[in-house]
Amino acid sequence: MPLDLGHAPGHLLLTVDAADTTDHRNEKALPGFLASVVDTVRSVRKLHRLAARSGSTVVTGHDPDAWPTFKHVPEAYD
Repeated sequence: MPLDLGHAPGHLLLTVDAADTTDHRNEKALPGFLASVVDTVRSVRKLHRLAARSGSTVVTGHDPDAWPTFKHVPEAYD
């Protein structure tokens, strides 16, 4: 289950291992380890609904390409 750190726009939705990379989140690839393809697809779609409803930015679990696109502290808040 993802950890939702906020209910207003501008907050983060941490997907951790539910969507390791943006390819997983965008349904272009399946994670390397999964118990059920059907459950994995359902979980990713649920993440999309949660993010849309809360206006949250999605932070994937292990995506080195996405990481530079986020604000990093303390430099981002100087």
